[in-house]
Amino acid sequence: ETGDFSGWQQINSGSGGIVIDDGSFDPPGDGGTVAPFAGGSSAATFQSGPGVHTLFLDVTLDEALLFATLHWADNLQNHAGTFVDPTQEWRVEVWDPADNSVRAQLFSTDPGDPPIQGWTERFGDLSPWIGQTIRIAFTQQDGLFFFNVRLDEVRIVGQPGASPASGAPPSSTPLIAGSGPDPISTAVFSGTAQGGSVGFAAGGVPLQVTTTAGQTAAEVAQALAAAINGALSAQGITATALGNTVTVNAAITGLVINDPGISQGAAAAPVPVLPSWSVVLLGSLLLASTLWRARESRRAGR
Repeated sequence: ETGDFSGWQQINSGSGGIVIDDGSFDPPGDGGTVAPFAGGSSAATFQSGPGVHTLFLDVTLDEALLFATLHWADNLQNHAGTFVDPTQEWRVEVWDPADNSVRAQLFSTDPGDPPIQGWTERFGDLSPWIGQTIRIAFTQQDGLFFFNVRLDEVRIVGQPGASPASGAPPSSTPLIAGSGPDPISTAVFSGTAQGGSVGFAAGGVPLQVTTTAGQTAAEVAQALAAAINGALSAQGITATALGNTVTVNAAITGLVINDPGISQGAAAAPVPVLPSWSVVLLGSLLLASTLWRARESRRAGR
Protein backbone atom coordinates (compact mmCIF):
# COMPACT_ATOMS: atom_id res chain seq x y z
CA GLU A 1 0.00 0.00 0.00
CA THR A 2 1.17 3.51 -0.71
CA GLY A 3 -1.36 5.20 1.53
CA ASP A 4 -1.81 8.13 -0.84
CA PHE A 5 -3.74 9.17 -3.95
CA SER A 6 -0.97 8.47 -6.45
CA GLY A 7 -2.52 8.49 -9.91
CA TRP A 8 -6.00 9.41 -8.68
CA GLN A 9 -7.65 12.82 -8.95
CA GLN A 10 -10.71 14.44 -7.44
CA ILE A 11 -13.53 16.73 -8.44
CA ASN A 12 -15.48 18.18 -5.51
CA SER A 13 -18.40 20.57 -5.57
CA GLY A 14 -20.14 21.76 -2.43
CA SER A 15 -18.46 21.49 0.94
CA GLY A 16 -15.89 18.92 2.04
CA GLY A 17 -13.34 16.82 0.21
CA ILE A 18 -11.66 13.41 0.12
CA VAL A 19 -8.91 12.31 2.52
CA ILE A 20 -6.89 9.18 3.31
CA ASP A 21 -8.42 7.35 6.28
CA ASP A 22 -6.85 4.77 8.60
CA GLY A 23 -10.23 3.20 9.35
CA SER A 24 -11.09 5.31 12.38
CA PHE A 25 -12.78 8.15 10.49
CA ASP A 26 -16.32 8.81 11.75
CA PRO A 27 -17.96 11.19 9.27
CA PRO A 28 -20.57 13.75 10.28
CA GLY A 29 -24.13 12.45 10.27
CA ASP A 30 -25.40 8.92 10.69
CA GLY A 31 -22.58 7.09 8.96
CA GLY A 32 -20.12 5.87 11.61
CA THR A 33 -17.07 3.78 10.83
CA VAL A 34 -17.10 0.73 8.55
CA ALA A 35 -14.31 -1.83 8.24
CA PRO A 36 -12.78 -1.87 4.75
CA PHE A 37 -13.49 -4.71 2.39
CA ALA A 38 -9.77 -5.58 2.24
CA GLY A 39 -6.43 -4.05 3.20
CA GLY A 40 -5.76 -1.35 5.75
CA SER A 41 -5.70 2.12 4.23
CA SER A 42 -8.63 4.04 2.84
CA ALA A 43 -9.83 7.29 1.38
CA ALA A 44 -12.87 9.09 2.73
CA THR A 45 -14.90 12.08 1.66
CA PHE A 46 -16.25 14.46 4.25
CA GLN A 47 -18.69 17.34 4.01
CA SER A 48 -21.13 19.39 6.04
CA GLY A 49 -23.51 20.26 3.23
CA PRO A 50 -24.88 18.94 -0.04
CA GLY A 51 -22.37 18.21 -2.74
CA VAL A 52 -20.95 15.95 -5.41
CA HIS A 53 -17.64 14.10 -4.95
CA THR A 54 -15.85 12.20 -7.71
CA LEU A 55 -12.70 10.12 -7.50
CA PHE A 56 -11.28 9.28 -10.91
CA LEU A 57 -8.35 7.63 -12.65
CA ASP A 58 -7.15 7.69 -16.26
CA VAL A 59 -6.23 4.27 -17.64
CA THR A 60 -5.00 3.01 -21.01
CA LEU A 61 -6.28 -0.41 -22.08
CA ASP A 62 -3.68 -2.36 -24.02
CA GLU A 63 -4.73 -2.88 -27.64
CA ALA A 64 -3.72 -6.56 -27.45
CA LEU A 65 -6.55 -7.37 -25.01
CA LEU A 66 -9.55 -9.43 -26.09
CA PHE A 67 -11.65 -8.00 -23.26
CA ALA A 68 -11.30 -5.83 -20.17
CA THR A 69 -13.52 -5.73 -17.10
CA LEU A 70 -13.58 -3.24 -14.22
CA HIS A 71 -14.16 -4.81 -10.80
CA TRP A 72 -14.85 -3.04 -7.52
CA ALA A 73 -16.58 -3.47 -4.16
CA ASP A 74 -18.84 -0.89 -2.55
CA ASN A 75 -20.81 -0.43 0.66
CA LEU A 76 -23.87 1.85 0.53
CA GLN A 77 -25.58 3.54 3.47
CA ASN A 78 -28.22 5.90 2.17
CA HIS A 79 -29.88 7.45 5.22
CA ALA A 80 -32.43 9.30 3.10
CA GLY A 81 -34.15 5.94 2.71
CA THR A 82 -34.53 6.24 -1.06
CA PHE A 83 -32.48 6.78 -4.20
CA VAL A 84 -33.30 9.55 -6.66
CA ASP A 85 -31.65 9.91 -10.06
CA PRO A 86 -29.34 11.77 -10.07
CA THR A 87 -29.61 13.85 -6.89
CA GLN A 88 -29.28 10.96 -4.41
CA GLU A 89 -27.18 8.48 -6.33
CA TRP A 90 -24.00 6.41 -6.50
CA ARG A 91 -22.70 5.87 -10.03
CA VAL A 92 -19.68 4.50 -11.87
CA GLU A 93 -19.00 5.93 -15.31
CA VAL A 94 -16.52 5.97 -18.18
CA TRP A 95 -15.58 9.56 -19.07
CA ASP A 96 -13.76 11.11 -21.98
CA PRO A 97 -10.48 12.44 -20.50
CA ALA A 98 -10.58 15.41 -22.87
CA ASP A 99 -13.73 17.01 -21.48
CA ASN A 100 -15.20 14.72 -18.78
CA SER A 101 -18.20 13.90 -20.98
CA VAL A 102 -19.86 10.60 -20.10
CA ARG A 103 -19.15 7.82 -22.58
CA ALA A 104 -21.02 5.15 -20.64
CA GLN A 105 -22.52 4.41 -17.25
CA LEU A 106 -21.30 1.09 -15.85
CA PHE A 107 -23.43 1.16 -12.71
CA SER A 108 -25.82 3.39 -10.82
CA THR A 109 -28.26 3.05 -7.96
CA ASP A 110 -31.92 3.28 -8.93
CA PRO A 111 -35.14 4.27 -7.15
CA GLY A 112 -36.41 1.23 -5.29
CA ASP A 113 -32.96 -0.21 -4.58
CA PRO A 114 -32.29 -1.06 -0.92
CA PRO A 115 -30.94 2.10 0.71
CA ILE A 116 -28.58 0.12 2.97
CA GLN A 117 -26.31 -2.37 1.23
CA GLY A 118 -23.34 -4.17 2.75
CA TRP A 119 -20.16 -4.85 0.86
CA THR A 120 -21.04 -5.90 -2.69
CA GLU A 121 -18.64 -6.83 -5.49
CA ARG A 122 -19.60 -5.47 -8.90
CA PHE A 123 -18.14 -5.30 -12.39
CA GLY A 124 -18.56 -3.45 -15.67
CA ASP A 125 -17.38 -4.14 -19.21
CA LEU A 126 -14.56 -1.92 -20.51
CA SER A 127 -14.05 -3.85 -23.75
CA PRO A 128 -15.45 -1.12 -26.04
CA TRP A 129 -12.45 1.07 -25.11
CA ILE A 130 -9.62 -1.42 -25.67
CA GLY A 131 -6.69 0.45 -27.20
CA GLN A 132 -7.90 3.77 -25.79
CA THR A 133 -7.28 5.94 -22.74
CA ILE A 134 -10.39 6.43 -20.66
CA ARG A 135 -11.30 8.07 -17.36
CA ILE A 136 -12.96 5.83 -14.77
CA ALA A 137 -15.08 7.96 -12.42
CA PHE A 138 -16.74 6.96 -9.14
CA THR A 139 -19.29 9.61 -8.11
CA GLN A 140 -21.56 10.04 -5.13
CA GLN A 141 -24.18 12.76 -5.30
CA ASP A 142 -26.44 13.83 -2.47
CA GLY A 143 -29.29 16.29 -2.40
CA LEU A 144 -31.62 14.68 0.14
CA PHE A 145 -29.81 13.49 3.27
CA PHE A 146 -26.72 11.75 4.63
CA PHE A 147 -25.41 9.07 2.27
CA ASN A 148 -22.22 7.13 3.06
CA VAL A 149 -20.53 5.09 0.30
CA ARG A 150 -17.38 3.08 0.69
CA LEU A 151 -15.33 1.89 -2.27
CA ASP A 152 -12.66 -0.82 -2.26
CA GLU A 153 -10.73 -3.36 -4.35
CA VAL A 154 -10.85 -1.50 -7.66
CA ARG A 155 -9.09 -3.46 -10.39
CA ILE A 156 -9.15 -4.24 -14.09
CA VAL A 157 -9.18 -7.82 -15.37
CA GLY A 158 -8.28 -8.36 -19.02
CA GLN A 159 -7.72 -11.31 -21.33
CA PRO A 160 -4.73 -11.05 -23.64
CA GLY A 161 -4.99 -12.26 -27.22
CA ALA A 162 -4.14 -15.88 -27.96
CA SER A 163 -4.33 -18.40 -30.76
CA PRO A 164 -7.65 -20.27 -31.06
CA ALA A 165 -5.93 -23.48 -29.98
CA SER A 166 -4.47 -22.18 -26.76
CA GLY A 167 -6.72 -19.63 -25.06
CA ALA A 168 -5.41 -17.28 -22.41
CA PRO A 169 -6.62 -16.64 -18.88
CA PRO A 170 -7.36 -13.07 -17.85
CA SER A 171 -4.63 -11.13 -16.09
CA SER A 172 -5.64 -8.95 -13.16
CA THR A 173 -4.12 -5.50 -12.86
CA PRO A 174 -4.96 -3.87 -9.53
CA LEU A 175 -5.84 -0.20 -9.57
CA ILE A 176 -6.35 -0.31 -5.83
CA ALA A 177 -5.24 -3.62 -4.39
CA GLY A 178 -5.78 -5.07 -0.94
CA SER A 179 -3.10 -6.96 0.90
CA GLY A 180 -4.91 -10.27 0.57
CA PRO A 181 -4.95 -12.69 -2.40
CA ASP A 182 -6.64 -11.79 -5.66
CA PRO A 183 -10.27 -13.01 -5.37
CA ILE A 184 -10.72 -13.20 -9.14
CA SER A 185 -10.59 -16.65 -10.78
CA THR A 186 -11.24 -17.72 -14.35
CA ALA A 187 -12.07 -20.68 -16.56
CA VAL A 188 -11.16 -20.70 -20.25
CA PHE A 189 -12.81 -23.03 -22.78
CA SER A 190 -12.19 -24.05 -26.39
CA GLY A 191 -13.86 -26.24 -29.00
CA THR A 192 -17.47 -26.92 -30.01
CA ALA A 193 -19.79 -28.96 -27.80
CA GLN A 194 -20.98 -32.38 -28.89
CA GLY A 195 -23.34 -32.78 -25.95
CA GLY A 196 -22.68 -33.53 -22.29
CA SER A 197 -22.06 -31.44 -19.19
CA VAL A 198 -19.60 -29.24 -17.35
CA GLY A 199 -19.40 -29.54 -13.58
CA PHE A 200 -17.53 -27.26 -11.19
CA ALA A 201 -17.67 -25.55 -7.82
CA ALA A 202 -17.79 -21.76 -7.41
CA GLY A 203 -16.99 -20.48 -3.94
CA GLY A 204 -17.28 -24.07 -2.72
CA VAL A 205 -20.82 -24.55 -4.08
CA PRO A 206 -21.14 -27.41 -6.64
CA LEU A 207 -22.88 -26.53 -9.92
CA GLN A 208 -23.38 -28.22 -13.29
CA VAL A 209 -24.56 -27.09 -16.72
CA THR A 210 -25.71 -29.23 -19.62
CA THR A 211 -24.04 -28.70 -22.99
CA THR A 212 -25.75 -29.33 -26.32
CA ALA A 213 -24.28 -30.24 -29.69
CA GLY A 214 -23.17 -27.21 -31.65
CA GLN A 215 -22.61 -24.89 -28.68
CA THR A 216 -19.47 -22.81 -29.03
CA ALA A 217 -16.96 -22.38 -26.23
CA ALA A 218 -18.27 -18.85 -25.75
CA GLU A 219 -21.84 -20.13 -25.35
CA VAL A 220 -20.66 -22.68 -22.78
CA ALA A 221 -18.91 -19.87 -20.89
CA GLN A 222 -22.14 -17.84 -20.96
CA ALA A 223 -24.10 -20.83 -19.60
CA LEU A 224 -21.63 -21.23 -16.73
CA ALA A 225 -21.79 -17.53 -15.88
CA ALA A 226 -25.61 -17.65 -15.91
CA ALA A 227 -25.58 -20.66 -13.58
CA ILE A 228 -23.27 -18.93 -11.12
CA ASN A 229 -25.25 -15.69 -11.13
CA GLY A 230 -28.57 -17.51 -10.81
CA ALA A 231 -27.47 -19.65 -7.88
CA LEU A 232 -24.96 -17.49 -6.02
CA SER A 233 -25.52 -13.78 -6.69
CA ALA A 234 -27.49 -13.47 -3.43
CA GLN A 235 -24.32 -14.60 -1.64
CA GLY A 236 -22.24 -11.93 -3.39
CA ILE A 237 -20.66 -14.34 -5.90
CA THR A 238 -21.00 -13.11 -9.47
CA ALA A 239 -19.61 -14.10 -12.85
CA THR A 240 -19.21 -12.58 -16.28
CA ALA A 241 -18.60 -14.34 -19.59
CA LEU A 242 -16.55 -12.49 -22.16
CA GLY A 243 -15.55 -14.50 -25.18
CA ASN A 244 -14.71 -18.04 -24.16
CA THR A 245 -13.72 -17.05 -20.61
CA VAL A 246 -15.71 -17.00 -17.37
CA THR A 247 -14.46 -14.59 -14.70
CA VAL A 248 -15.74 -15.13 -11.14
CA ASN A 249 -15.13 -13.20 -7.93
CA ALA A 250 -14.59 -16.48 -6.06
CA ALA A 251 -12.57 -19.66 -6.47
CA ILE A 252 -13.50 -22.06 -9.28
CA THR A 253 -12.56 -25.61 -8.26
CA GLY A 254 -13.25 -29.17 -9.31
CA LEU A 255 -13.82 -28.38 -12.98
CA VAL A 256 -14.96 -31.55 -14.78
CA ILE A 257 -15.78 -31.44 -18.50
CA ASN A 258 -17.93 -34.36 -19.69
CA ASP A 259 -18.25 -33.25 -23.31
CA PRO A 260 -15.77 -34.59 -25.88
CA GLY A 261 -15.98 -31.40 -27.93
CA ILE A 262 -15.12 -28.97 -25.13
CA SER A 263 -11.74 -28.62 -23.47
CA GLN A 264 -10.17 -26.26 -21.00
CA GLY A 265 -7.95 -23.63 -22.62
CA ALA A 266 -4.25 -23.63 -21.82
CA ALA A 267 -2.64 -20.68 -20.11
CA ALA A 268 -0.71 -18.12 -22.12
CA ALA A 269 1.61 -15.38 -20.97
CA PRO A 270 -0.45 -12.44 -19.61
CA VAL A 271 -0.46 -9.07 -21.31
CA PRO A 272 -0.53 -6.06 -18.96
CA VAL A 273 -3.88 -4.31 -18.87
CA LEU A 274 -2.33 -0.96 -18.05
CA PRO A 275 1.06 0.62 -18.59
CA SER A 276 3.14 0.62 -15.42
CA TRP A 277 2.65 4.31 -14.79
CA SER A 278 -1.07 3.88 -14.25
CA VAL A 279 -0.99 1.02 -11.74
CA VAL A 280 -1.83 2.36 -8.31
CA LEU A 281 -1.29 0.27 -5.19
CA LEU A 282 -3.28 2.03 -2.51
CA GLY A 283 -4.45 -0.98 -0.57
CA SER A 284 -8.00 -0.65 0.67
CA LEU A 285 -9.66 2.37 -0.87
CA LEU A 286 -12.54 3.65 1.23
CA LEU A 287 -14.78 6.25 -0.28
CA ALA A 288 -16.96 7.52 2.56
CA SER A 289 -19.10 10.39 1.41
CA THR A 290 -21.08 12.20 4.08
CA LEU A 291 -23.92 14.15 2.58
CA TRP A 292 -27.02 15.89 3.92
CA ARG A 293 -30.13 17.86 3.08
CA ALA A 294 -31.85 20.91 4.46
CA ARG A 295 -33.37 19.09 7.42
CA GLU A 296 -29.85 18.69 8.90
CA SER A 297 -30.49 21.68 11.12
CA ARG A 298 -33.44 19.89 12.71
CA ARG A 299 -31.36 16.75 13.28
CA ALA A 300 -28.68 18.74 15.04
CA GLY A 301 -31.07 19.37 17.90
CA ARG A 302 -31.94 15.71 18.43
